[in-house]
Amino acid sequence: MKINSIYSIIEKDILSGTIGKSGDLFFTTEELMEKYSVSYITALKLAKMLIDNKFLISIGNKKFIMNGLYQKNSALYSHIDAPRKKIGVVIQDITNPFFASITNSLNSLIMENGFTPVIKISDKSNESDILISFIQEGCQGIVSFFQNNTPYMKDVYGRLPVPVVFISDDVPTEKHCIVNSDNLRSGYLAAKHLTECGYSSLYFCGLSKNLNNPRAQGFLDFIKEKGLPFNDSHVIYFDISNPYRNHYVIKTILNDTADRIGVFCFHDLIAEYLYNLCTLNDIAVPNKVGIIGYDKLDAMMPSNINLTTFSYSFKNIANSALKLLMENMNTLISRKKIISENTFLSIGKTTAKL
Repeated sequence: MKINSIYSIIEKDILSGTIGKSGDLFFTTEELMEKYSVSYITALKLAKMLIDNKFLISIGNKKFIMNGLYQKNSALYSHIDAPRKKIGVVIQDITNPFFASITNSLNSLIMENGFTPVIKISDKSNESDILISFIQEGCQGIVSFFQNNTPYMKDVYGRLPVPVVFISDDVPTEKHCIVNSDNLRSGYLAAKHLTECGYSSLYFCGLSKNLNNPRAQGFLDFIKEKGLPFNDSHVIYFDISNPYRNHYVIKTILNDTADRIGVFCFHDLIAEYLYNLCTLNDIAVPNKVGIIGYDKLDAMMPSNINLTTFSYSFKNIANSALKLLMENMNTLISRKKIISENTFLSIGKTTAKL
């Protein structure tokens, strides 16, 4: 039988729980040889394939099954049980003020609760490796700023043998907890505020044409409710990799015949970019164009733009995430729960009634 066929059989056996629960010791090389009638070399190759595809976790010379939450009586638990428990935090962009602010709060709260924080920066190519390294280093829970929304990563997260809480708009799996700000309500209130200020033509500005996020959906909900005009041309975005292309945004605004135009930006950094482009092109803010951002980032304070934006407590998000994680670490039963922290519209100088 070919090695790929045998591998498929073992993978199915792992996922079905036939050869053990999550956290149980996997076969030794000799046991693999005997059970599947393969040579020593083939057994080594099979184990490596399973490790590479995140179905096994290797700690020292022992291999453990990764297929969902571990149990306190599992062999894996004895490796990660320690007087001072560790919590892993995986972050994709430490230079982003949003991620940095919440990570800073998480770091303090984790230590205040008697745990050891293990913080690592990932990209799309190594996120799964970092998740596995958390388990190998003894982390009993993970907080993730979920950014890599692919079937492979969803599968890896779904089979991690420790609880996970996501700080994200996405819901990667059916069994994990999500903490975020109240994006849907914020989007709705953004459109409402722009309309009340007298901006008759509304735009959503993000990093792509994709409106598949709660912030944009809330914005559209108000527009549909009031029967306001909105089509694909009302979705604008900035290409971070090619700034010169972004002048089409100004052309779009200049070609709009409405007296006043309102733009809700996905976050403050985009709002700042739009404000600067308008200023460079002699487009009056807020008289001609009204701009709303999101996050009320500290990084915006030195710019003195005084954005109209949505604020919330970074510490509250971090606290809710850690509280959910600690509950799941105690029970080892991960029940899906979504917590949306309240947001508040902070009216600055980038929106106004005439």
